[in-house]
Amino acid sequence: MVTREDAVSPVVGVMLMLVVTIIIAGAVTVFATGFMADTEKNANTPTAQLKFLGLDNGGYDLLNANGLLINGARAEIGLVFEHLAGDPVDLKNLMIEITSTSAGRTSVTYNDIPSEYWDRAATRYITLPAGFQYRMTKYPYPTSPSQQKQTIINPGERFIIFVEYVGGATYFGIRSDRLDPTESSGSGNAYSSGGYALTSDTTYVLSDETSGTILLKGNLGEGIAL
Repeated sequence: MVTREDAVSPVVGVMLMLVVTIIIAGAVTVFATGFMADTEKNANTPTAQLKFLGLDNGGYDLLNANGLLINGARAEIGLVFEHLAGDPVDLKNLMIEITSTSAGRTSVTYNDIPSEYWDRAATRYITLPAGFQYRMTKYPYPTSPSQQKQTIINPGERFIIFVEYVGGATYFGIRSDRLDPTESSGSGNAYSSGGYALTSDTTYVLSDETSGTILLKGNLGEGIAL
């Protein structure tokens, strides 16, 4: 009787073990690298869930015939957003771009303090009420100067982006006195401005300037008159 014992030679066995080890090590490395990259990205990229609520028009019954607040009745005319969940948002890093087919594009940042504007009906420049010291702040508008300077918005809080004027329950004008990159320079009066309505034709993009992350985008028709 002939007895045979078939088995893998020691050399082949060692080679197979090395191959398996290399494959496992490679898989672990790829997984770890991807995990570290995601961690680093999440650490530097804001992940906040925001919602556009609508336009606070200062109480339309408090407006005069020219659409101006009577005696600066309320310093809360602007676009209101709510922070639903996620990382805190620093208003100092925010920029909003508003676009419509009729008025074009306007962008403002935290540092674009609301300015005076040209009132066609009165044919003069109108200076905004003293309460408009910040383009963006917590909402409702804080009464304390120290609270007005707070820029960190946490989940459950709201903030407002002030506009220059309101011309009705759902119409507003917004302007920044710096030169808009998409516009050509003029005779010292270069700025970015436009008049917009809460309609689906008017779109907006709210982004974080430091990271370039888009935090929220949509159309103003999704909001209401507050």
